[in-house]
Amino acid sequence: DEIKETKRFLEQVIDEIPVALLVKRVEDGVYVTCNRQAEKLIGRSRDQVVGMHLDEVAGPTAIKDITGRDRIAIAMKGQVFTSEVPLLRKGQPSGLLLTRKVAIGDSDGNPKYLVTTYADVTDRRQNEQRLAYMAFHDALTRLPNRAAFVQSLEQMIDSCSQIEEKFAV
Repeated sequence: DEIKETKRFLEQVIDEIPVALLVKRVEDGVYVTCNRQAEKLIGRSRDQVVGMHLDEVAGPTAIKDITGRDRIAIAMKGQVFTSEVPLLRKGQPSGLLLTRKVAIGDSDGNPKYLVTTYADVTDRRQNEQRLAYMAFHDALTRLPNRAAFVQSLEQMIDSCSQIEEKFAV
């Protein structure tokens, strides 16, 4: 009873994590758990995902990329491997996912589980790009501002000074 209660408690904790979480066994690639956010991302319930392999969950184009990142994370032996990947909906890129993977080892240090989290960072990247644009462009005319001009001029001076070329403004 205590083991069942502990499992139920841990599933509740995992479900409240605000990013998609998937865990699979390294030896056979079978998913052992996922949370509600992962269910939304994959479009399947936990009961459907648990016990499946990657080829049953992901499309053929994603399998090669995911498998490659899995191998890198496993080789890093307990260190977190981070990457950004496009979020595909119906075959079309519709966002950007920040992926973190870490291999969890057994008592001998051999990788036993691969824990993967996915966080949608589409809005964050769009806001960063918008802020960068606003920093170097006039809000009214949308033309490059003084900061953009100075930055461009400094880059030109630096590149020309390294190769001893001349330029005119």
